[in-house]
Amino acid sequence: MHRAVAAAVLCACAACAGPRPRPAARALDNFEFSAWEERGPSDRAGQLFFRVLAAGQSWGQTPIGAASEPRSWQGTLPEGEFPMLFEVWDSSDGVSGVRRPDGQQPPQRRVRVEAGYKTSVVLKLTDSGRQAFFYITREPR
Repeated sequence: MHRAVAAAVLCACAACAGPRPRPAARALDNFEFSAWEERGPSDRAGQLFFRVLAAGQSWGQTPIGAASEPRSWQGTLPEGEFPMLFEVWDSSDGVSGVRRPDGQQPPQRRVRVEAGYKTSVVLKLTDSGRQAFFYITREPR
Protein backbone atom coordinates (compact mmCIF):
# COMPACT_ATOMS: atom_id res chain seq x y z
CA MET A 1 0.00 0.00 0.00
CA HIS A 2 2.80 2.37 0.90
CA ARG A 3 4.40 1.65 -2.46
CA ALA A 4 1.20 2.62 -4.30
CA VAL A 5 0.95 5.90 -2.37
CA ALA A 6 4.64 6.59 -2.95
CA ALA A 7 4.25 5.91 -6.67
CA ALA A 8 1.25 8.26 -6.86
CA VAL A 9 3.19 11.01 -5.07
CA LEU A 10 6.18 10.54 -7.41
CA CYS A 11 3.93 10.73 -10.47
CA ALA A 12 2.32 13.92 -9.18
CA CYS A 13 5.74 15.47 -8.51
CA ALA A 14 6.97 14.44 -11.94
CA ALA A 15 3.94 16.07 -13.54
CA CYS A 16 4.67 19.32 -11.69
CA ALA A 17 8.28 19.29 -12.80
CA GLY A 18 7.39 18.53 -16.41
CA PRO A 19 7.41 21.02 -19.26
CA ARG A 20 5.12 23.99 -18.87
CA PRO A 21 2.73 24.91 -21.67
CA ARG A 22 4.17 27.65 -23.85
CA PRO A 23 2.24 30.82 -24.54
CA ALA A 24 0.61 30.92 -27.95
CA ALA A 25 3.08 32.01 -30.59
CA ARG A 26 2.39 35.33 -32.29
CA ALA A 27 1.02 34.86 -35.78
CA LEU A 28 3.68 35.33 -38.42
CA ASP A 29 3.45 38.54 -40.38
CA ASN A 30 2.04 37.73 -43.80
CA PHE A 31 2.37 41.16 -45.39
CA GLU A 32 5.21 43.60 -45.98
CA PHE A 33 5.02 47.03 -47.60
CA SER A 34 8.05 49.12 -48.64
CA ALA A 35 8.00 52.53 -50.32
CA TRP A 36 10.04 55.56 -51.25
CA GLU A 37 9.89 58.54 -53.58
CA GLU A 38 12.52 59.06 -56.23
CA ARG A 39 13.60 62.70 -56.18
CA GLY A 40 16.05 64.76 -58.15
CA PRO A 41 19.41 65.81 -56.67
CA SER A 42 18.15 69.33 -55.96
CA ASP A 43 14.99 68.08 -54.20
CA ARG A 44 16.17 65.67 -51.50
CA ALA A 45 14.49 67.42 -48.55
CA GLY A 46 11.18 66.43 -47.08
CA GLN A 47 9.79 63.84 -44.71
CA LEU A 48 7.14 61.28 -45.66
CA PHE A 49 5.28 58.33 -44.29
CA PHE A 50 2.86 55.90 -45.92
CA ARG A 51 -0.39 54.51 -44.53
CA VAL A 52 -1.54 51.00 -45.44
CA LEU A 53 -5.31 50.64 -45.94
CA ALA A 54 -6.99 47.38 -46.95
CA ALA A 55 -10.71 46.86 -47.48
CA GLY A 56 -11.41 50.35 -46.15
CA GLN A 57 -9.56 49.79 -42.87
CA SER A 58 -6.24 51.28 -41.74
CA TRP A 59 -3.73 48.55 -40.84
CA GLY A 60 -0.59 50.52 -40.09
CA GLN A 61 1.97 52.98 -41.37
CA THR A 62 5.65 53.24 -42.11
CA PRO A 63 7.94 55.29 -39.91
CA ILE A 64 8.49 58.95 -40.85
CA GLY A 65 11.66 59.38 -42.87
CA ALA A 66 13.40 61.16 -45.71
CA ALA A 67 11.31 60.96 -48.87
CA SER A 68 14.08 59.33 -50.92
CA GLU A 69 14.90 56.64 -48.34
CA PRO A 70 12.95 53.35 -48.40
CA ARG A 71 10.89 52.57 -45.33
CA SER A 72 8.66 49.61 -44.60
CA TRP A 73 5.80 48.24 -42.51
CA GLN A 74 5.09 44.60 -41.70
CA GLY A 75 1.88 43.18 -40.32
CA THR A 76 -0.69 40.46 -40.43
CA LEU A 77 -3.64 40.93 -42.78
CA PRO A 78 -6.62 38.62 -43.17
CA GLU A 79 -6.48 36.19 -46.06
CA GLY A 80 -8.26 37.15 -49.25
CA GLU A 81 -8.10 39.66 -52.07
CA PHE A 82 -8.97 43.27 -51.30
CA PRO A 83 -8.61 46.76 -52.67
CA MET A 84 -5.61 48.40 -51.03
CA LEU A 85 -4.53 52.00 -50.77
CA PHE A 86 -1.09 53.20 -49.83
CA GLU A 87 -1.56 56.84 -48.84
CA VAL A 88 1.33 59.29 -48.95
CA TRP A 89 1.57 61.79 -46.09
CA ASP A 90 4.01 64.71 -46.00
CA SER A 91 5.44 65.21 -42.55
CA SER A 92 8.10 67.83 -43.06
CA ASP A 93 7.11 69.41 -39.75
CA GLY A 94 8.19 66.09 -38.17
CA VAL A 95 4.99 65.76 -36.19
CA SER A 96 1.55 65.07 -37.62
CA GLY A 97 1.64 65.00 -41.39
CA VAL A 98 -0.66 66.19 -44.14
CA ARG A 99 -2.21 63.83 -46.68
CA ARG A 100 -1.12 64.64 -50.21
CA PRO A 101 -3.81 65.68 -52.70
CA ASP A 102 -5.58 62.89 -54.59
CA GLY A 103 -3.60 63.65 -57.79
CA GLN A 104 -0.39 62.76 -55.94
CA GLN A 105 -1.67 59.53 -54.37
CA PRO A 106 -0.87 56.12 -55.85
CA PRO A 107 -3.86 54.37 -57.43
CA GLN A 108 -5.80 51.71 -55.56
CA ARG A 109 -4.55 48.15 -56.20
CA ARG A 110 -6.15 44.76 -55.61
CA VAL A 111 -3.77 42.61 -53.58
CA ARG A 112 -4.20 38.95 -52.65
CA VAL A 113 -2.99 37.60 -49.30
CA GLU A 114 -2.81 33.78 -49.21
CA ALA A 115 -2.36 31.25 -46.44
CA GLY A 116 1.22 29.98 -46.21
CA TYR A 117 2.66 32.93 -48.17
CA LYS A 118 4.12 36.31 -47.36
CA THR A 119 2.86 39.01 -49.71
CA SER A 120 5.23 41.91 -50.37
CA VAL A 121 4.32 45.19 -52.04
CA VAL A 122 7.05 47.61 -53.09
CA LEU A 123 6.00 51.09 -54.21
CA LYS A 124 8.27 53.58 -55.94
CA LEU A 125 6.91 57.07 -56.59
CA THR A 126 8.32 59.43 -59.22
CA ASP A 127 7.39 62.84 -60.60
CA SER A 128 6.30 64.20 -57.17
CA GLY A 129 3.95 61.28 -56.66
CA ARG A 130 2.26 61.52 -60.05
CA GLN A 131 3.65 58.16 -61.20
CA ALA A 132 3.55 55.03 -59.08
CA PHE A 133 5.30 51.73 -59.80
CA PHE A 134 4.15 48.65 -57.87
CA TYR A 135 6.02 45.36 -57.49
CA ILE A 136 3.95 42.64 -55.82
CA THR A 137 5.40 39.25 -54.87
CA ARG A 138 4.36 36.24 -52.79
CA GLU A 139 6.88 33.91 -51.17
CA PRO A 140 6.16 30.70 -49.25
CA ARG A 141 6.69 31.00 -45.50
